[in-house]
Amino acid sequence: MDEGVFPALSRRGLTEAVEQAIRRAILEGRLAAGERLVESRISEVLGVSRAPVREALARLAQRGLVVSLANRGTFVVRLGPEDVEELFALRILLEGHAAGRLASEGRLAELAYLEQLAESAQEAARVDNVEAAAERDLEFSAQLVGLSGSRRLLRIWQELCDQLRVSLPGLSRVDACAPAEGLRRVLDALREQDAEAAKAAVADHLGRWRDLWLRAVSHRG
Repeated sequence: MDEGVFPALSRRGLTEAVEQAIRRAILEGRLAAGERLVESRISEVLGVSRAPVREALARLAQRGLVVSLANRGTFVVRLGPEDVEELFALRILLEGHAAGRLASEGRLAELAYLEQLAESAQEAARVDNVEAAAERDLEFSAQLVGLSGSRRLLRIWQELCDQLRVSLPGLSRVDACAPAEGLRRVLDALREQDAEAAKAAVADHLGRWRDLWLRAVSHRG
């Protein structure tokens, strides 16, 4: 781990700042899945004492981004097939609820940004930029959940997807065209104000991504 991994910190909210610095490094791939996180080294690089680093790592463990193993240390989470299955099962419930609610309310004027994200995801998939397609897809889902108006729902969703993002690099081995196209079916159901069709389209769409994520984690090095 070199000194360029983390940005400089302010003195305000030190533990939160340390947590966010480590979180960003994980989600941006500067700290890889399975990499060991050494408190003393992080505190040295960030120029802080070990106490806020320890507290930040404990918070990140609660968010599912790091794991602490007895007598071994703390590591960036590395998802296995069972983790992926569980995370996507929860996403299907949360995003299906959000989609059904949005369809029932008929807020068609709010679909414009979802349209843009769907097109961006499809374009990225067409040029085999799988990580970008997955990111645009996650942005679509974040917007969808955000439109539900529930801050709790969005917070839970964000924690789930933070964990999935750790495995994004492994998606370079898969073809994202089919799941990217699934966003169109979600949008069609929303436009038709069909709540049940929207839930079904979300489940089908996320099922395709789940299969790709499973393939990615099973082929990791």
